[in-house]
Amino acid sequence: MSLWLLVGLAGLVALVGGAFLVGRGDRVRRREQEHAQAFDRSLSGRLLQQASDLDRLVATLGGLADEQHDVAVLARACDDAVRLIPDTRAALLVLRPDGTLEVAASAGLPAEGLAGVEVARVEDAATVLATAMGTPVAHATPLATRHELIAVLVVGRTLVSGAEHADAHLSPAEQAQLQVIADFAARTAHNARLQGHLERARVEAERRERERARLSDQLAHAEQGERRRLADLLHDGPQQTITSVSLMLDACVDAASDGDWDAMRRILSRARDRNRESIRDLRELGSSIEPPALRNGGLAEALEPLVVRLGEDHGVTVLVELAAAENLPAAVRAMVYPIVREALSNSLKHARASQITVAAERMEDGLAIVVADNGSGMLRTVAPDGLGQGTDGIRERAAALGGTVTWDPVPGGGTALRLVIPARVLPRAA
Repeated sequence: MSLWLLVGLAGLVALVGGAFLVGRGDRVRRREQEHAQAFDRSLSGRLLQQASDLDRLVATLGGLADEQHDVAVLARACDDAVRLIPDTRAALLVLRPDGTLEVAASAGLPAEGLAGVEVARVEDAATVLATAMGTPVAHATPLATRHELIAVLVVGRTLVSGAEHADAHLSPAEQAQLQVIADFAARTAHNARLQGHLERARVEAERRERERARLSDQLAHAEQGERRRLADLLHDGPQQTITSVSLMLDACVDAASDGDWDAMRRILSRARDRNRESIRDLRELGSSIEPPALRNGGLAEALEPLVVRLGEDHGVTVLVELAAAENLPAAVRAMVYPIVREALSNSLKHARASQITVAAERMEDGLAIVVADNGSGMLRTVAPDGLGQGTDGIRERAAALGGTVTWDPVPGGGTALRLVIPARVLPRAA
């Protein structure tokens, strides 16, 4: 009987122990399931938060990419940093030529902003701006391309009541977001700056092309006026002389047929004189177009025959002081000579000057040639062909040299033409 009692007791103990173990295993499994569900919820929340942060970051980068100007890109990067990271203030510092930094934009700050705040070194940006923005600490992120530091983005978090100092630090994820914004903003600003340079270059190229077309048209017009002037000179001078010589020769033939040798000699003598006049006129015409000395000599040497003739024909005194204009390139001499010639002609025809000075003055940015007279002054009028007293032709030739020309009154009476030739068309040794 006792044996069966012992066996029964043993079975009961085993049964109770088994039930206890089964209950404990269930509790462990339930706790593991609860932990797994909590982990899933936490992971899901973090993933959703990261997805949300990523969406906001992508939207931020898209907004930066829409900006067309580098200044606007930098200012928007400052605003976007505050929108992306909660409870923060931000400032954007740009470099000055002396290497110091100044505040170019701010966000999340009072109306007075950061007026007057300066930073001596890039390394001090976070410390200085944290104090200026009223945040315990600040994080500085450089906006840089491979070759250039464009700006520095400084972000600091404001502390709510009861928060710990450590809470002001940006998390690694937030710092990574700032770095992405900074890198993208730097490249976008750099590209916008390059695009601005390209646009300005395009506008300048179009302006120069329009200027080239305008000058080409004006030069063609000036050449047409010069051809008309030469045609008039040939018609009124050598052509008339040659025609009269031809008529004299006909009269000489008639006199010879009549045996009137005295008349024939008189006619031949007059024809010879007229022919010499024609030769002189043609020589002077050729010299006025391009004196031989202009090709191989200097400007003063080329002007000498013209100065002598003006003195003989008009009684005017012309003083030439062109030492500073020696060694001008042949192409420059060829453009300057007709300008000076036309200025001398205007001084005689329109100002009735008795003394004219042609002088050259060397300047840092080029060479000035001045033709000054003591005449009555020149009133600019426009001729039917558009050449106002030759001044339009003078302007066009000056523009072809890349220079400028002005007319100014001379103290005591008279007019001074001042032609400025830029240094880039002059020889370096001159």
